[in-house]
Amino acid sequence: EEPVNSFYLEPRLLDTPPAAIEQVIVSLRHMLQEAWSMVEKATTQSFMKEKTDIALTSHLARREQKVDKLQKKITDYLVNLTCRKLTEHQAALVPLLMHCTNDAERIADHAENILNLAKRIETSRCTLSGEAMTELENTWKILSDQAGNVVECLNNIDNASVKIALNDEVEINNLVAELEAGNIKRLQQGSCEPEAGIIFIEMLGE
Repeated sequence: EEPVNSFYLEPRLLDTPPAAIEQVIVSLRHMLQEAWSMVEKATTQSFMKEKTDIALTSHLARREQKVDKLQKKITDYLVNLTCRKLTEHQAALVPLLMHCTNDAERIADHAENILNLAKRIETSRCTLSGEAMTELENTWKILSDQAGNVVECLNNIDNASVKIALNDEVEINNLVAELEAGNIKRLQQGSCEPEAGIIFIEMLGE
């Protein structure tokens, strides 16, 4: 089992809320990077290759345990922080950071869902068309760019990174809607296996 680094969350710093909040952001960044790494591996090493791997599945299960423990440690630290004397701004940050922590944990959950989709491809012996795979790869590139900018925002509040990440969000939503419509057309024309078409739609959802 991989160790969970919690040395950032120094209990003595709870009496200095600005420093404690900074500790939370550093830990959150670490948690987000772990969760995103899981999704990246599930997508590029499993789904895009249309196969599953026992070693990778086991590795991601250990990483998920690590992310779950980080979520609990960060949440407990934030709960302890609420017992200190906080300014109005600091108090408002606590629930926001809790939401961010929960969101990072949900990103890790998507890795398992993506692995399950790869298993379905393998079990059903269906294959995604070259066109469908290219569409997913193009979507993945934008998503990776967005994730990199979100992590950068946690390194340093950079308005340029925030703007790029938000623009990527709009582009991803528009692209997904367009690809869903194209997939339905392929299914109607019979140029796509029904099972592959369903998996394609589910992967877009992930």
